[in-house]
Amino acid sequence: MIALSQHRILLMVALTCAMVVARPGSTQAAARQSDETTVKLSEIHVRVTWTDGTPAKRRGLELFQPALSNCFLRTIYGVTDDNGRCVLRAAPGVDSILYLHGNGPPKRLVPNSPDEAPLSVDMMLERGRVVVGRVVDIDGHPVAGAAILLAENAGGTRVVEVTQSDREGRYRVQLSGSQDIAAHKDGHVDSWTYTTFGNTTPEMTLEIPLRGPAARVEGIVTDVDGTAIAGAQVLIGQERRSTIGRIVEAPPPFHARSAPPARVLTDAHGRFVVNTLSPDRTLVAVRALGFAPWSEHRAFTAGRTTDLELRLERGARVRGMVTDALGKPVAGALILQGERYGCFLGNQSRTDTNGRFEITSLPIDTFSLTASSKNVGRVHRIFETVGAGEEFEWHPFLGAGPGVSGRLADASGKALTDWSISLLFPIDDYNERGLYTTTNDAGVFHFRDVGKREYRLEVRGPRARFVSAVRDGISASSAPLSLRLTEEQMPLSTIRGKIDLGDSRDSKTLTLLKSEDKTLF
Repeated sequence: MIALSQHRILLMVALTCAMVVARPGSTQAAARQSDETTVKLSEIHVRVTWTDGTPAKRRGLELFQPALSNCFLRTIYGVTDDNGRCVLRAAPGVDSILYLHGNGPPKRLVPNSPDEAPLSVDMMLERGRVVVGRVVDIDGHPVAGAAILLAENAGGTRVVEVTQSDREGRYRVQLSGSQDIAAHKDGHVDSWTYTTFGNTTPEMTLEIPLRGPAARVEGIVTDVDGTAIAGAQVLIGQERRSTIGRIVEAPPPFHARSAPPARVLTDAHGRFVVNTLSPDRTLVAVRALGFAPWSEHRAFTAGRTTDLELRLERGARVRGMVTDALGKPVAGALILQGERYGCFLGNQSRTDTNGRFEITSLPIDTFSLTASSKNVGRVHRIFETVGAGEEFEWHPFLGAGPGVSGRLADASGKALTDWSISLLFPIDDYNERGLYTTTNDAGVFHFRDVGKREYRLEVRGPRARFVSAVRDGISASSAPLSLRLTEEQMPLSTIRGKIDLGDSRDSKTLTLLKSEDKTLF
């Protein structure tokens, strides 16, 4: 069986420099690979250094190939070794984006053919704050050998073990950019994650308490015939983390956030083990290429082992071609199924240069798809009474529906360029959460095919973390919006009021956004 400490570090869906060695479990069925096809992969040799040229060890990498169907299920993860090096294996000849944890700039690349020399990539990180402290159990006793985890604090759930606590429970961690820190030890419930905002102290002290005895889960993932599925992705816990500083005390300048969910990969026999679960009722979800997603809420008990046998059915498949109002194919259009882009239970694909797409591993019974392209349009379709493995054709037509447009400017009327504009759906809308664009050089933004529903409009500055302004009740109209920020609202940190954004969004302190003739709130 696979111990959690082997897999919680980072989910691997392809061979990487931090390859996990699984201890075989026992099963009567031969394992089925979760991937739908076998492709000869290409090697990418990555070297990561700090700005002073020294190796950046134990740093997370993600290789994303957005042109592939179900691209997030195919994302490749890796961790640098003690020399700052990592080998990733990816589909050749496909446009790829390589992300480096710790706010390293992403790199666009195309893997070489497997018959060619491996592609070499150098990346660099800037040193941030240092965090020192110790890990303790629920009674305050030091915990030796606890894994110290780093995660991207933009709400990401991917975590990397960067070091372990010593015999006295002490640790020292070098951060880079905006990262969360947490602790993990088998048999204990994972700690909360701790983050800092706007603090420039070069070295900070943090004691990380684990949260008591954990529940244990041992499981196997199979198809409906009982054949084990190797490489299936299992998530236990809530995918989206929330700020919980109002509930959990954290020493300043830290803020407490809920822990990332447990993410594990089934071994060659379809088995997995998680040994750090909070004894609560929580989400259990499973994904595997070619199979429909599975999810259910289960309750676990501290100090006890729960056995799970999870059976997946073959997923549905949709093929088609996306065209615009003139009947021309739309290249690069996004085909989306699920709560939001990149969510664990969702699926994504993009059209090729001929506007064609294929999206697989879709749910059975009922699901919806959205086809969209920036500045072209969007369309939505619901598929009902879908059977396991069923195939459909869908040819979305974009560009004919009503839209929302406008111009964003400062108090003097100067255009605000590259600002993020969001139209958010109601919180209870399961299928999607919003539409997104940015203002152009003239401060203009435009959404097409928004339908007849009402939205909430949110405005953020370039690279801003927090919402700068918000307005409810936005709907399609032929009249463009004219939006201005007053002088006192610049910069974005100006505090003017507090608005609760709903159950699935944090309460944030926001400024007021005004039009040329009236307040929009």
